[in-house]
Amino acid sequence: MTSTVANEHVVTLDRVSKRFKSVVALDGLTLTVERGATLGLLGLNGAGKTTTMKLLLGLLHPDFGEINMLGVDPAVDPVSVKQRGRSARRRSSQLGLALLWGPLIC
Repeated sequence: MTSTVANEHVVTLDRVSKRFKSVVALDGLTLTVERGATLGLLGLNGAGKTTTMKLLLGLLHPDFGEINMLGVDPAVDPVSVKQRGRSARRRSSQLGLALLWGPLIC
């Protein structure tokens, strides 16, 4: 799956799964965030919110599925995701998402 900022997708998760031993943190999460959209992750404790953010930032690797953040796979190149995020904060009108996750990548 290829998604880039140029074709309006800034975040794409496709059937992403993550386990921690016997605990399933994410089970086939599919999500697309378009340029300029605002996304909130809400859920009970253990619902996978923090795991999702760590996967998006390249701090964890998915067991299954594909992740694309700002045109880059964060598991393969987390530094590039961080650099693109910093650049995007300067252009916040084009990429509103950066304002939400920007503090996590500084």
